[in-house]
Amino acid sequence: MDTLNVMVVDELPMVRNYIKNGLTKSNSTMRVVEAKNGHDAVSKLESDPYDLIVSGWEMPGMDGAELVKWIRCHGTLKDTKFIMVSGRSDRESVLKAHQFGVSGYLLKPFTIESLLTKMADIDCRFSPRKHERISVDDSIVMHYGDQSTRGKLLDISLGGMHATFPIKKGFPQLLDKTLMDVGYIGTQQIVGISGFVIRMQAASDVPEPTYINIACKFLEKDLGKLADLKAFVSESMQNCM
Repeated sequence: MDTLNVMVVDELPMVRNYIKNGLTKSNSTMRVVEAKNGHDAVSKLESDPYDLIVSGWEMPGMDGAELVKWIRCHGTLKDTKFIMVSGRSDRESVLKAHQFGVSGYLLKPFTIESLLTKMADIDCRFSPRKHERISVDDSIVMHYGDQSTRGKLLDISLGGMHATFPIKKGFPQLLDKTLMDVGYIGTQQIVGISGFVIRMQAASDVPEPTYINIACKFLEKDLGKLADLKAFVSESMQNCM
């Protein structure tokens, strides 16, 4: 899954930290870089591209209005998404900000949730829906206790999976720990992803169903396995498009 690069521009370190911590906690694919004013932002923009800029208005040296105008006049950066965050609530200030070329305007004080909503509104790549489960037609082996069972993977995300298994004796119960081997697209496999059962439901409404749907939440911390999982979800997403 591609990294989303965000720059946070504000003269106050506490504001930058608030936004940076909130964004990175909400989405592990975000890389957030700080800038203390417009001049600092320009120096960083000239060396690296960014998907989105979240900037305050009033800053010493080069303020947010001057920064967005500089970006809109730049040959390669002019289409960069820009959210102005300001305490100016009067209609004239909001209209001016849009005339300068902001993509969105957010009034202080604000919550991280409201910022995320604004980000998703102006760029679908920041939408939480992008990280929902992806439908997959692949195999999975679930290990629990000293047993294992092979099933059909229905959907998967970075946070967990949903699969159908044939019913057998000694199945895991809710909250039981599991290890899962996911059949990778192609010839590879992601082996031993740790997790636990969060939901179990009969796969059909017949009195004696032969298959059961099981949902598990991932708890994996191994960086190698997490990288493989991200690659699997990313490729599955591409195949669904």
